[in-house]
Amino acid sequence: KNDILRANKIGIIYQQDNLLTDFTALENIYLASLAAGNNKEISIIKAKNLLNPDIESVYREKGYTDKIHTSYSRGRAYSIGMSYTF
Repeated sequence: KNDILRANKIGIIYQQDNLLTDFTALENIYLASLAAGNNKEISIIKAKNLLNPDIESVYREKGYTDKIHTSYSRGRAYSIGMSYTF
């Protein structure tokens, strides 16, 4: 009887907590230039979402176990950047 009643109800959807871990390294490098003296070069390395956890949202209703609504992972992202001042 409870299963029949539950089939007609929709529980509230909750997104599970996730641990997102990012890393950024910034390095200032000074290069000697014959024409203009010292010019500054900046190198940046970034990595986002290193742990790449599954992101889940679940149906939650009092008295019942959670049921997965959606599950996906964002993936990792890496980038390298450099700037130079003349």
